[in-house]
Amino acid sequence: MHYMHPFVLKIKDMGWVAITHEDRPYPSGDFDEEVFIKTYIKLHHSFIVSLLAMLAHVLEYTEQQAF
Repeated sequence: MHYMHPFVLKIKDMGWVAITHEDRPYPSGDFDEEVFIKTYIKLHHSFIVSLLAMLAHVLEYTEQQAF
């Protein structure tokens, strides 16, 4: 997808930042790792579902504009 595509611009407005390497930030210090991982999975799943819904909306809008 082109970096100026409406979908890409929208997710950038929402705070998305591309990960440019394989390592992801992981918290340090004293915390409950199981709770952290479960929460991360729930948030990640929620974000992906929202992203897919937005993509479907953008694609529907794009198809309508083509006609």
